Amino acid sequence: MQKSVRLSFGDKIALVNPVGMPPERFRPYVPLMDEYLQKEGFQTKMYLAPDGASEQVLAETFTRAWTDSEIQAVFPICGSDRIYEVMKYLKPEVFKSKPTIFCGSSALSALSL
Repeated sequence: MQKSVRLSFGDKIALVNPVGMPPERFRPYVPLMDEYLQKEGFQTKMYLAPDGASEQVLAETFTRAWTDSEIQAVFPICGSDRIYEVMKYLKPEVFKSKPTIFCGSSALSALSL
């Protein structure tokens, strides 16, 4: 197993929505996440699939974030058990080829497998 390296100031973090956009009441927090990471010294890049995106589009968006050569870490902005449907469209070999830090909890932890 390849190990990811620790993040350093100036590294670029992808903010992604692998299960779709969060509920309306949580959407105001997305810019706050971005702002917080930048204040901590990181660069950010948004990879957000549009509302109503199919599981295939969500998987493609997540894969683009992961495989972006500028990205050292991928942070999901929200999660749900929809991730199990999205995972059907992910290709494990793509993720194995580029060690990337991933932070997710609850149902999103399935992506760390």
